[in-house]
Parts: sequence; C-alpha cells; structure tokens
Amino acid sequence: MKDPKQGAGVWEDLFHRVMDGAARAEDLAQFHDVLRQNPEAVDAWIRLTHLHAELASGVLLEGATHLPRDARPEGEGGSVVRSNPVEIPWRRHLGRIAAALVVGLLLGGFGTSVLRGVSELRWGKLATLLADSFESDVAPVVTGPSEHMGVWSGDVTQMVGAQQGVQPRSGSRMLRFVSAAHEGTTGETGEKGSYIADVYRLLDLRPFTKELAPGDLSLRFSAYFNANGRAERDAYTARIYLHALSEATIRKGLLQSSVQQLLQESLAATLDQISVDRDPATWQRRVAELRLPPQTEFVWVHVSIIHPGGRSPDGPRTFSGHFLDDAEAALLRRDVGP
Repeated sequence: MKDPKQGAGVWEDLFHRVMDGAARAEDLAQFHDVLRQNPEAVDAWIRLTHLHAELASGVLLEGATHLPRDARPEGEGGSVVRSNPVEIPWRRHLGRIAAALVVGLLLGGFGTSVLRGVSELRWGKLATLLADSFESDVAPVVTGPSEHMGVWSGDVTQMVGAQQGVQPRSGSRMLRFVSAAHEGTTGETGEKGSYIADVYRLLDLRPFTKELAPGDLSLRFSAYFNANGRAERDAYTARIYLHALSEATIRKGLLQSSVQQLLQESLAATLDQISVDRDPATWQRRVAELRLPPQTEFVWVHVSIIHPGGRSPDGPRTFSGHFLDDAEAALLRRDVGP
C-alpha cells in the first residue's frame, strides 16, 4: 500500500477513483488511511465534493475558463465567465455526505455503499469516447492539426517505450513530445521560434445529438504527464484545452487557427493546467471538464507542453523528455436522482 502521507497529487488521483466508483479494495483501504491520518486530506476531500456539486449545478470549477460564443478572450487564457447556477435540491447534500463519511471514518466506520452514493449523485457515464494508452500501431500525424478522427495530430511526437528513467504508466508505450513544431516547418526561426508543443484529437459527438438536447451533458478529459530528471530547472507547464464546436466551424478550417481565434468560434471552452515535476517515478494526472451546449457536434481536445525558456532565436524548442499517457475522454450525464 502507498504511504497515506503522500501529497495532494496522489490524493487527487485516489479521490477521483473513489468518486467515480472505480476504486478497488486496496484503494478504499488507502482512502480510509489517508483521511484518518491527514487533516489536509480531509479538507481536500470535502472541497472536491463541493466543487463537483458546483459543476453539476452549472457553476464551473474554480480556475476553469468557460467562453460562450460571444465572449472575447483576454490574452491566451481568455476571460472567466461563470454560468448562472441552477439550484438542484441535492446539490448541497454532497458536502454533507462527504462530512458524514469523514466522521464515520474517524469513528472507525466504513461503508462502500456511501461511496457509491457519492459517485451516483455526481455524474453518470454515458459513453467512453477515448481510452488511449498509445499501444496501437496508429502513429500520430506530425504535420500539424488534422481533422481526421481516431488519430492524434500536431507537432512532432513519438510513441516510445520506457526511456530516460520513465516507465509507461500502463502498457509498454507512451507518447513523447519531441518538438514545438510540426514536420514541414521552414525558415530560420520556424513558427516564430515556437516554444509550445501541441497535440490534438477530434471527438465526434454527432451520434449523441438526442442526449445533448437537454443540455445536461459534460465531457471529462483526463491524462497523465511525466518528465525525466534532466529537464530544465524551471517548471514546464502542461495545458489541456477543450473546445465545443459545430461542424460549420470545422468546415471553415479553423482547427488550424490560433487558440485565440478558435476560442472566439467555440460554443464553449475550458482550460486547465499543471506544473510538471521532474520526478520520473511519478505520473501526474490532470482532469478538464466541459459542460456541453446542446448544439455541440464535436469536441476538439488540445494538449500542450510549454517550454519555460520561451521563444528561441534558434528555432522551435525541443523537449528533452516529456511524456503523455493514459488519455481518456468520457461523456457524462448529470444524474439528479429523486
């Protein structure tokens, strides 16, 4: 069993498994120990349940960026716009359930049925749209953003096995970021000395038109990041953008446009990010969630690694050892219950 005193990154991964109903027996035992031995973990668990309740009720997670079509970004991240909360009777109960669960744990009681109840009150998974541990023989398209579905595209990446002290999180392969430019880039500085490596994936939601109509669906994307110990001392940043798009937007060729322009054309969008540590033994999970407008037809997943050195006069930045694994996307439906 892992040390229950490990940090918030481990707690976050564990807490999400518990809330999603995917926790195994050893996970539940660790969850029990973490909450009993760490006051900070108790606070983190209660905050997490409140945040998910806010998401379910139409209030976005703190720090996420939601841009309706008529919003105009301010800088790369855009302006934060909160949707109007929709009061749901059980919304406030998640915090109470979490507190009751913590009290039960501290008093020695423990019931998995309570955990299942928390998961069921949050969201129900409608469909898994993506589950990629990079084990297939479909290589990424490295000539820039592509409208083709079923494939990653963007800047130069490689599917690799264990290397530089980094083991794939699952299976035998992972995706390595190589360059902040795609193949075919020309010129002395190439893409103006780009320092951001980007990969993309287009998800088709047209089969779910009927389910999207009530406006109660969300898309959750999660991925794990890692880096070798030789990375520069300054922290690299990993970003996840999710864009809800119409087919008309894609037909305009805007997938090849800048982030700012695509944000203006998106029906909705969200941004989440994390500082990637230099410990090759740890995989850091990040989750981004986007509430989907009823007219959504596609979701554009955009994952970036940002070089801390900024632009270079010598051309696009290269990356010494930064990796992505276990990328997942799920379509969720709010389950209000009785």
